[in-house]
Amino acid sequence: MLERFDTLRGDVSFAVRQLRRTPVLSAAAILCFALGIGANSAIFSIVNGVLIRPLPYRDVDRVVAINDGLPKQGPGFLRGISAPELLDYRALDGRIFQATAIYEQRTFTVAAPDGALERAQGALVSGNFLRVLGREPALGRVPATWTANASDPTAASAASEVIVSHAFWQTHLRGDPDVVGKSMPFGNGVATVAAVMPPDVQFPIGAIGAEPAQVFALYALTPDVLKTRADRYGTWAFGRLADGVTVAQASAAVNSVASGLPQRYPDMYRGATERVLAEAAPLRETIVGPVRRPLLVLLAAVCLVLLIACLNVSSLLVARSVARQREIAVRRAIGASRSRLARQFLTESIVLVATGGALGLLLGHYGAVLLTRLDPNASLNGYDVGLDWRVVAATAAVTALTGIVFSVLPGLAGHDDFHTSLREREASARGAGTSRSGLVVAEIAIALLLTVGAGLMVRSFLHLRAVDPGFDVDQLLTFRVNFPESRYPTHDAAITSERLLADRLRAIPGVAAVGAATDIPLTEGSQIVFTPDPAVGPPPDKMPVVALSLVHPGYFEAAGIRLRLGRAFTVADDPGSVPVVIVSEAVAKRYYAGNAIGRQFKWGGPDSPQPWRTVVGIAGDVKQGGLADENPPLAVYIPAAQINTGPAAGQVRGTSYLVRTSGDPRRSINPVRSTVKDFDARMPVAGLRPMSDMLARSIADRKFNMFLLGAFAAVAVSLAAVGIYGLIAYSVAQRTRELGIRIALGAVPRDVLLLVVRQGASLALIGIVIGSLGAVAVTRWMRSMLFQIDPLDPITFGLVGLGLAAVAVGASWFPATRAANVGPVVAMRTD
Repeated sequence: MLERFDTLRGDVSFAVRQLRRTPVLSAAAILCFALGIGANSAIFSIVNGVLIRPLPYRDVDRVVAINDGLPKQGPGFLRGISAPELLDYRALDGRIFQATAIYEQRTFTVAAPDGALERAQGALVSGNFLRVLGREPALGRVPATWTANASDPTAASAASEVIVSHAFWQTHLRGDPDVVGKSMPFGNGVATVAAVMPPDVQFPIGAIGAEPAQVFALYALTPDVLKTRADRYGTWAFGRLADGVTVAQASAAVNSVASGLPQRYPDMYRGATERVLAEAAPLRETIVGPVRRPLLVLLAAVCLVLLIACLNVSSLLVARSVARQREIAVRRAIGASRSRLARQFLTESIVLVATGGALGLLLGHYGAVLLTRLDPNASLNGYDVGLDWRVVAATAAVTALTGIVFSVLPGLAGHDDFHTSLREREASARGAGTSRSGLVVAEIAIALLLTVGAGLMVRSFLHLRAVDPGFDVDQLLTFRVNFPESRYPTHDAAITSERLLADRLRAIPGVAAVGAATDIPLTEGSQIVFTPDPAVGPPPDKMPVVALSLVHPGYFEAAGIRLRLGRAFTVADDPGSVPVVIVSEAVAKRYYAGNAIGRQFKWGGPDSPQPWRTVVGIAGDVKQGGLADENPPLAVYIPAAQINTGPAAGQVRGTSYLVRTSGDPRRSINPVRSTVKDFDARMPVAGLRPMSDMLARSIADRKFNMFLLGAFAAVAVSLAAVGIYGLIAYSVAQRTRELGIRIALGAVPRDVLLLVVRQGASLALIGIVIGSLGAVAVTRWMRSMLFQIDPLDPITFGLVGLGLAAVAVGASWFPATRAANVGPVVAMRTD
């Protein structure tokens, strides 16, 4: 055993000396290994954390999301449920579900760490919320009021008890271990902290498009909430499957309940003939579905980078094997066996791979951390994306296998006869050159495939940036405030105060205009169904769904939304005047034959208690859901002052302001904040920022994916360029005598230069053709990630092909110039 250890130590020592004799080649191989392993470790860790590892809920594969809706609302009608429908789906508890719960996103007024009031992301949840997720609080317990609500969702409680996230507990409550039972500012009063969530539990978790809640409050289905049945959709509903029940069985059961809703509540669903459909889908699929394809595309890209890294190392090792043919022959001649040589080369490979692997693991660890921090919309929040050592080991094994195979082959293939080896050295060099040429062609083909993908993403992003949002983003500041009933008891008081605050904001130096509305562009606003004017024509087959915003006078001017026809709202549009509405251009074209002025509009179905409204204006189309929203921008605007009854009246109390400035809007942030504080010291300001920041955030995910794919493509092109340079330099070194003889016989340096450059260009052309064929097959899979760009866009393919050809020529140029300057005397001295 000791003798074997000494032999191994000697092999390692000799391997280190051998690698130190060729520092450039060794450093290049180590760098390739490090880039390949590091990039794959980082991306694999994220893919594994989001798509493979279990979510931080117990038996998450037994938790399903419930969605329902009205088919006549059009595509995408299955989006959450109407909150009162929880009472109906609860009938399945005990048979299909162990329990069902609902979740609705909210913002709450809380105390910031410095004591000032602020708006925090929160949620209203049913009392059995944690039971469905299968988790228990880290501190405290689920309060009795929540338990009562779990039994009867209509049960409300005078006591306000909340559960806070672990992050909120640490930042806002200073990690107080005795916080349970203490009070904290909440809403218009105080609430008792009943429990603290475990540190690994966030809901909703990242990738779902919503920010994780910091404070969870009880959702009681009060009489006002029950009136919203079939009018308000989008409440999250989810259930834990009972033992033995499959997702398909649960989906059939909830659909059976949904189909009977119109018969049970004919007044709510506009008649017993209405259709309601529902489905149950795995919670994981609902959450990670939107990011699955982008992550898999990045995974494929990084695998290709690893493949190019392996090809580059293989090319380097093939070159080294040829250079060491004489050494191998000499060692064989003095008695070294093939197995002994193979073991020595294996040891050298292990040293090489271990060094590159260690550096790659370090790069992978910090790469995963960096990607998580750079994630623009916190899509990775709540996932365990730390390095998964099994994935790292698999990646390292694949890379190491390539290096080991190409290192051991020279030892196994060495000649027994010293003189034969010398005679066949030139033939071996030609064979190695052919092998390296094949590897370089493969590198170029893969690099083209990656670069085409990155080019499509870049052109898609440029098209997205060029989209007209429908309003003037520049020099526009936005923020949101609430006018609670405790301080503004009536609808008129809230409306008057909202207008008074707008007047105060207009008085700030540098402010050009101010507008206010319940929902502004680039936010997830309210949606309603409506009935068009019957005089225009027969009712549409599907009930129209439009974005709704309740606005104040001056809104269109401040937002920069153009009025195509008609007038804007004025202070005269009050509760005592004729009900009016402004529709978007898309609504006018689709439902009013382009001529909507003077026509009628009703919020809800034909039997809705809402009044018929007269269309007084047609506004330009606005990208409500973001620049990438390719659906027609259907929107309507109603005077906030005229919505003074019913559940919708409460929407008016949450108001977003648009402040148009004459200069940089950031300079007005502090004056705006001070003005609001002077107006109402207990009114927290939420989301005070330039509208341009909101626009940038709405496309940040696409920009991030473009950046990552572009970075991988840049690495691939760089490695391919290094591969071409190495091949041509190696070829020039092997052909030095031939090139010198050519020059001695009369060849001019220019001819030699073109001869060598032509070799690199020929390889590049073959690689470009092969890569283009591969890109044609692969880029179709990216269609859903592109915006107004065809996956087979000829401009992208052409520019990428020309760019790679230029890189190949450039990489060939430097060794070609060296070849053109070879003198005959120098060439004849070359061995």
